[in-house]
Amino acid sequence: MQLIFFGSSQFSVTALQALLDNDHEIVTVYTQGAKPSGRGHKDVLSPVHQYALEKNLTVRTPKNFKDKNEQEKFSKFKCDLGIVVAYGILLPEAILNIPLHGCINVHASLLPRWRGAAPIQHAILSGDKKTGVTIMQMNAELDAGDILRFKDIAISPDTNFLDLERTLSTLGSDLLIETINNLHMDRRKSKKQPSQGAIYAKKIRKNEGKIDWSDSAGDIERKIRALNPWPGVWFEDNVNDSKTIIKVHSAEVVNGKSGKKAGIVLDEKLTVACGSDALRILTLQRSGKRIMTVAEYLRGNSIPIGHQFC
Repeated sequence: MQLIFFGSSQFSVTALQALLDNDHEIVTVYTQGAKPSGRGHKDVLSPVHQYALEKNLTVRTPKNFKDKNEQEKFSKFKCDLGIVVAYGILLPEAILNIPLHGCINVHASLLPRWRGAAPIQHAILSGDKKTGVTIMQMNAELDAGDILRFKDIAISPDTNFLDLERTLSTLGSDLLIETINNLHMDRRKSKKQPSQGAIYAKKIRKNEGKIDWSDSAGDIERKIRALNPWPGVWFEDNVNDSKTIIKVHSAEVVNGKSGKKAGIVLDEKLTVACGSDALRILTLQRSGKRIMTVAEYLRGNSIPIGHQFC
């Protein structure tokens, strides 16, 4: 079977690797174009682009598929199936219908819950007890195609984004190979997604990482697990008479310890009052510095009990 692969992120790389390891023929790879990154804002290729070049695969990076010429170029590949994994660009129906068996998508949630761009983060943010991977036959509506296969896993109270992403990428790759190997049977047994329970996981914005101490400690702690490493979770503090951004990399909820104004430091362990309960910071990072434990940070930065974080 001749396949065309659409993907951009590290999550996608695992699937592409699984396809190659199982001797599937990749006609070409579509991925997002290079984007500026780092302090120097130099253009950096997507993880999929880098991996595809290592494997000597042909790579294309159109901004979208609205252009008829781009659609015609795609149609000339005469592929059997399109594989879409965290691509980040919407495919119009005209593209979805060109492969002989259409396009299938590896989606990191139990559809119809968390359709959209950031299902892993939103599952953690919402305190979901389980999530999983769904393989679906794509249609014109976003993440609403018929379900071919799915598998669920538990989300533990300390699950963070990177760990869950790695687990789901491996799970998704295994399901993808099973689906391709049983495509005709899976399509006959496919199920339409119910409209009930459909929730959209909107794209995460950079400013969503800022801590609002009036939120509950539980909400903030989940945000820390969901939004690291990007966009990161942070608050402002006055250091040497200037506002400094401090990122929080890990923390724990201290139940019942509050009663103070939100953002007030409650003890020498850097427990902070929240809208309900309190948050004990475990590791943090001042702007431009390395990640430190609270004990390491406090040796060089005095924060008295009663101090108010911004």
